[in-house]
Amino acid sequence: MGTKVPLWLIVFSMIIAMVFVSPYEYSWSLFTGPLATVFGVTSTGYLISTTFSIYIVVQALTMFFSGRFLDKRRHLTPYFVVIAGVLTSAGWLLSSLTSKSTGIYYLYVMYGIGSLGPGIVYGVGISTALKWFHGKTRGLAVGLIDLGFGAGSFGVSPLVKYIITVNNYHAAFFYVGLLMLVIIPFGFLVRYPPADFVPYGKTAAQAEVVRKRVKKSGLEDNPRQMVSRWQFWSIYLGFFFVAGAYLGIVGKLPSIGLTVTGVAVAGFLAVYLFPLMNGIGRFVSGVVSDFLGRRESMLLFFGIAGIGLLVLWDLKTLDGFIIAIMVIAFCSGPLFTLWPSMVGDYFGEVKSGGNYGLVYTAKAVAGLFAGYGFAVYYTDYGVHSSLLLTGVMMIIAAIIGFSTVVPKVKQVMAAKKAETQSS
Repeated sequence: MGTKVPLWLIVFSMIIAMVFVSPYEYSWSLFTGPLATVFGVTSTGYLISTTFSIYIVVQALTMFFSGRFLDKRRHLTPYFVVIAGVLTSAGWLLSSLTSKSTGIYYLYVMYGIGSLGPGIVYGVGISTALKWFHGKTRGLAVGLIDLGFGAGSFGVSPLVKYIITVNNYHAAFFYVGLLMLVIIPFGFLVRYPPADFVPYGKTAAQAEVVRKRVKKSGLEDNPRQMVSRWQFWSIYLGFFFVAGAYLGIVGKLPSIGLTVTGVAVAGFLAVYLFPLMNGIGRFVSGVVSDFLGRRESMLLFFGIAGIGLLVLWDLKTLDGFIIAIMVIAFCSGPLFTLWPSMVGDYFGEVKSGGNYGLVYTAKAVAGLFAGYGFAVYYTDYGVHSSLLLTGVMMIIAAIIGFSTVVPKVKQVMAAKKAETQSS
């Protein structure tokens, strides 16, 4: 397809694609009540939550495998995004047929098939930022594209809620599923840079010097090399703690709002405001981390999110609850900006699709935790204990992130030399 597409148009296309895959995650909680009524179960129980867990697992695994594939076959990127648009739309269109007669396993399968699309789009979106942008613009670019995913459903969720209220959940799945087809034309515009891409502001000679230096240092890792470093496991664990807390809360916002404030509208306001503030937080944290540092930004944002979760249970008023939710959303959103930026900084951009895709599988593990473990814990121990648990998880992640220092170049080179001599 060629590569002569303006960079701003590539970035804009990925933002649009991210907007229209975001309802899979952020609008899901609006369907839990109607679906629970149809199947005669509780909306916060594991039977309904399993659908969300399937989405998380499928999305994360798809992101990893498609990311590795496209790292080697960059010319196929636009075709993959187009296919992702078809899958994303088909998932919701087919989910619209869910009923008591089709059974909940039908929903699992259809929502799972559709989840392949967000996995591809999200992986391409982050890799687009990591591959095109370097240095002081990387965090900005990741945050800008991720803003589409975080804040996109702020516009879509009210539409979903309106259609469910006026019609039913069948219509909401169907009509919003049709809207998701807009991903297809924008998908044709998406490009990865060529392997010999020269970063903006550098000459070809300067870029080659940097490329050789990176290769010599051992910091241009593929996934297999990356997992041999303790930094990967630190990043993976920190990602799990933030994602587990974040996904557990997102899936229970209506119930949490009602329980804490006693007002049903609190939960629904949270559903609308959470993705907006979450998306803004992704963008802001990207800009901040370019200057403050990734580690310092993690300590700041995740630490505040953890404190917010710890005090949320004592905020009985609607205003206090909404403010706290907005702060938590704003400070947990950087999960999807800071970690990929750190992966690009620490392990290089050439294999960034596969590298971050592997890190992102921590979200699949967190999804299983949120859909099963946290759902059971929430049912058995209630809102207050659940907020305490997620708050502690966020604070642990903040400490882990701040403790994850860049791999030592000299140590890497010495280890490689020793390995060569022994073989």
